[in-house]
Amino acid sequence: MPTVESGSVAAQHPLVLPALLGMLFFSLLCPPFQLRRYIFLLPILYLAYRFHQNPLDPSDPALSYSVATLWTLWLRIVALHLQSHPPESWYRPSWGEKPGDPAKFGILKKSIWIVHLFATPRHVGFVNPSSPANRKRAEKTPIRIEFIRKTLIRIPILYLVLDAVRTFVLTREYAADPSVSLFTIPMPSRLLDVLAYGTAASGSMQLYYHIGALTSVSLGIATPESWPPLFGDLSKVDSVAGFWSKFWHGMLNEIFREFWNIFRLESSPKKETEEDDKKKIIVGQRSIVAVLVAFTISASGHSLATWTSSGGLLWIGQAKFFGCQFLAICIERILNWRSSRGQNSGHVSRIGQAWMFAVIILSGVSVVDEMGRVGMNLTPAVPGSVIRPVLRLLGMWNGSV
Repeated sequence: MPTVESGSVAAQHPLVLPALLGMLFFSLLCPPFQLRRYIFLLPILYLAYRFHQNPLDPSDPALSYSVATLWTLWLRIVALHLQSHPPESWYRPSWGEKPGDPAKFGILKKSIWIVHLFATPRHVGFVNPSSPANRKRAEKTPIRIEFIRKTLIRIPILYLVLDAVRTFVLTREYAADPSVSLFTIPMPSRLLDVLAYGTAASGSMQLYYHIGALTSVSLGIATPESWPPLFGDLSKVDSVAGFWSKFWHGMLNEIFREFWNIFRLESSPKKETEEDDKKKIIVGQRSIVAVLVAFTISASGHSLATWTSSGGLLWIGQAKFFGCQFLAICIERILNWRSSRGQNSGHVSRIGQAWMFAVIILSGVSVVDEMGRVGMNLTPAVPGSVIRPVLRLLGMWNGSV
């Protein structure tokens, strides 16, 4: 199986990333007019193509992969340009603000809004005021001091969790040798590695999300309600569909909504009010197609990020993983297996949870193996270590600190 060797992949041209971000910025800064989408759409797509041809820094796969995930940003802007609704309705930086008002901002004020927009992973206030992230911030506005206090507590806890996972990974053979395949490791140990990777992935996202929230809220750039919780409660989901819709981060939800709007698709109805069986079938078919669109976007985007960071060598593991998720959700729909939605008094099926974890972990092996061959295990998720020096003092650690 291919691995990424040091020096075998060329670095990205240093002007490509600034040019892409600049084009995205000016496509929003430019005053709305009829031909705006056509003027900016092709240059954005061309720069995105150039951006994903080579990794930013071949010597640092983790950094290259993180930067390559900017596909979520440029795809979001492309979706907006493809939309049929008036460009004036794109701008809604403050809750309760009338649609279209921010389009009348001056250059400085609109520039500040765009910078804040780019720095808000959940895209709160981007459009779709009825989206879960926007509804959440409308329910209750956290007190700024209390928000900062809780965030300051969460950051060191997440650091310690990531430090512990990194310490575990360093004991594994594949940590120092990307050519070692996870598929050659015994199954129980392999599943433990997948859990470690999942913890590191979710922990890293939460850590940097909280750092961004702390910085922007402390400086007064953003309000606490613009940074709702990144993940849900895992103990309250009991299906693969529930895992992705209720627990996992919602950073792609707004992108999905834009493409659902483009294709006139609907998500699963919350109430079955259709009396006509034929209409119910149509709604169900649209729902399945909406799920297919969502996982196609996820598979394509994550595969593209892996492709970029590996210099075009690897990508299939991500595609396999997200394909398995879609198939599992189809099975749940066929069996009419629904995650808990409150109508069952909060009961969560233990069988459903076992099924959910089995699908996520077993299908996750392909992703963890591929990311290891990219070289992601060569770089720690957080700088330094607190745990390994302590273990060395206790005579329990002989590896590098």
